[in-house]
Amino acid sequence: MIRHMSEIKPIALILAAGESSRFEPLANAQNHKAMLTLLGRPILDYVLEDLAKAGFKRAVIARNASDVALAEYFRERENYGLEVKFEVQLDLKAGMAGAVLAAQKYLTEPFLILTPSHFDVSRIWPAISEAQTGDVKAVLCGQVTKESGRCGIFKLEGDRVVDIIEKPEPSQAPSNIRVVGLYFLLCSVSAFSG
Repeated sequence: MIRHMSEIKPIALILAAGESSRFEPLANAQNHKAMLTLLGRPILDYVLEDLAKAGFKRAVIARNASDVALAEYFRERENYGLEVKFEVQLDLKAGMAGAVLAAQKYLTEPFLILTPSHFDVSRIWPAISEAQTGDVKAVLCGQVTKESGRCGIFKLEGDRVVDIIEKPEPSQAPSNIRVVGLYFLLCSVSAFSG
């Protein structure tokens, strides 16, 4: 059963468990890229502030076991009124699915999955909320790109995503819409089991 958006109290799941290998030497497994500072604050701090501005009340941060600085930094702060929980993602190769499994005990309501580079959720959230109608069970955000070989590309049927093709050759790309790492699932994790 899909509930009206005004009844939903979504949870944000922030993916901060990767090894940040593409950011070395600025970031690594012990210092996630989400902790890189911009104007004296970690990038993740801007994300939490923006989630609160968008109306979120709860967030779960999936982190890797070796990055204790991230949890220590945010555990000692007010975090803009957000209730922030931390879960260690043990299987980093499992990617986003591993983060969802690590945080599943908190994902009891519809949830937004995002990377720590999204500090514009408050700007996008009204459109995501509006897209949830009828039998929609998930809202995926995309962006037009000319570089299909560098990212996941949506395969579409009308306005519905039916597949995501990872880094296709430009001539094989099913569309010009790339994944941007924002996924709103209108169910709890328990809906996937059984």
